Amino acid sequence: MREFNYYEPKAISEACGLLRAEGAKVIAGGTDLIVQIKRGVLKPASVINIKSVEELSGITASDEGLTIGALTKISKIAASSDILGHNRAICVGADNIGTPQVRSLATIGGNICNSSPCADTVPGLLVADAVAIIADGTGERRMPLADFFRGPGKNALDKEKGELLKAIFLPKLPENTTQGFYKAGPRKAADIAVINMAISLSFKNGICTRARIAMGSVAPVPKRAYDAENAIESSGTIRDFDEIAELITRAASPIDDVRGSAKYRLHMLRVAAAELLEELCNRGEGKND
Repeated sequence: MREFNYYEPKAISEACGLLRAEGAKVIAGGTDLIVQIKRGVLKPASVINIKSVEELSGITASDEGLTIGALTKISKIAASSDILGHNRAICVGADNIGTPQVRSLATIGGNICNSSPCADTVPGLLVADAVAIIADGTGERRMPLADFFRGPGKNALDKEKGELLKAIFLPKLPENTTQGFYKAGPRKAADIAVINMAISLSFKNGICTRARIAMGSVAPVPKRAYDAENAIESSGTIRDFDEIAELITRAASPIDDVRGSAKYRLHMLRVAAAELLEELCNRGEGKND
């Protein structure tokens, strides 16, 4: 393993300054980066460990919603009553990541910034209309998380500015919102997803007023199924689960790989969509869960 410089900043401004250097890589939980370094996939000139930057950790509730610091552990997210009450799909997705040991080390920021198409927290975040809060040491900018991903392993962080993901903001959901998460994989929790999906439906007087559907491992980036969402919202109801499932699959562009064929992924998308839609519609006007 190639030698590299190691830094442990205490503040965001210090971390961002270090990240502007050529060949700098950020580390938090290290569940992915360390493996890649050991395998020789990555050969950083320097590693910036941000674990001591306190303002990057924690879950904060406000009248507007929830803010989740990028360093918040996956295990904490999976067990958080604050997030469960706001967005159940995130908690279930977090609980599907790796093993308990991995979840105790991995962070929400790492799961997002790795920019893997199959990240298990991301579908739940997307159906929550999550907003990425990005810092560069001199200020912040915000962008919809749906626009953050640019390709496998690629995202919107500006390397030259030393940007890092500071937090994720989740706006409050409408009353009477119900959600579900689905993951298909050989052993589910311990494995990378063949497909994953989150759906969030909001009801008022028996009418579906808000629909959000997101999926992973079926395109170069995690995706929303906008046509399916619009079809549900325009009709206010779901009369045919298979019809909506077909609209969802049209938003996907899966590939064949060692975990499954494109044909199998499309099949599992239909299965996941039909199961989740039926489950959520049966819950109907349940409170936020």
